[in-house]
Formats: sequence, C-alpha cells, structure tokens
Amino acid sequence: MSTTNSHRHRGSAGRVTDSTARQTEAVRLRLSGANYQQIADALGVNRSTAWRAVDKALKAERFEAVAELRQIELARLDQVLSTLWPKATRGDLQAVDRVLNTIHLQAKLTGMTRLFPEDEGSAEVRQVLADFLIVTRDYADAAEPPNPTTTP
Repeated sequence: MSTTNSHRHRGSAGRVTDSTARQTEAVRLRLSGANYQQIADALGVNRSTAWRAVDKALKAERFEAVAELRQIELARLDQVLSTLWPKATRGDLQAVDRVLNTIHLQAKLTGMTRLFPEDEGSAEVRQVLADFLIVTRDYADAAEPPNPTTTP
C-alpha cells in the first residue's frame, strides 16, 4: 500500500507511517490534553518520535490547529512560570534554572530563538538573569528592603 502526504495508513505494528499524518494526529492528541507518552502509544511510536512530530508541526505551521496548540502550550508555560517565579525570586536555584528553561521554551514557541540564535552570548545572558534572581533573593531575605536612593 503506498501513501501520499495527504493520507495515512498504519503499518503492521499499528504505526502511523506518513510523517504529515503523524504530525496531524500528534497535534490533535496534544490539543486534547494527551501527554507525549499517550501520543506515542496512540501513534505506535516512541515518546521522542511523538515529541518530534508535534515539534515539527509547530515549526512548519502546516495545520490550522498549530496556532491553537501554540497558544495552549504558551498558557501552560505561563502557568508553570507563575508557580516557579516566587521560589526563584527567593533564591531557590533549582527554581531559577526551571524559570530560565521555561522562558527559553516560550521564546522557542514564539519564534524569538530564530531572531536571536544561540551563541556564546546566550550563556552570558542566562548567567546575568541567574545572578539577578540571586540578588533578588538576597534582597527578599533582608530584614529591610534596600533604599534605591542610597548607594552601598
């Protein structure tokens, strides 16, 4: 049985064999709230292949549902960020790392990483942000908030 990009069929192991069909189905499942393991199980592929199918669909913007999925994913990341932010600003270094990763994921979803490709300066920016969050924690731990009109 041959396939085209507009049709799909399942191979002998129940796998969706057409890449475009896999991406379409992966996006549909993700929109319905499925996690990547559930998507993988439904498509008959491994978890990383399921993630790649959604990722490729997001990058290609081939499907109408991609814009909706992007908005849902951004809302999910906003929720994660709002949960982690208080911990990060109190100096929880693991939370700081998660905040920075979440911001990076948001940038990828919105296309900001294409505007500013990863380079050696990116690591510098991440370090500056991490330092900022640590200083913020130190101020939060202080008995009195610092007076911005005085110099140390």
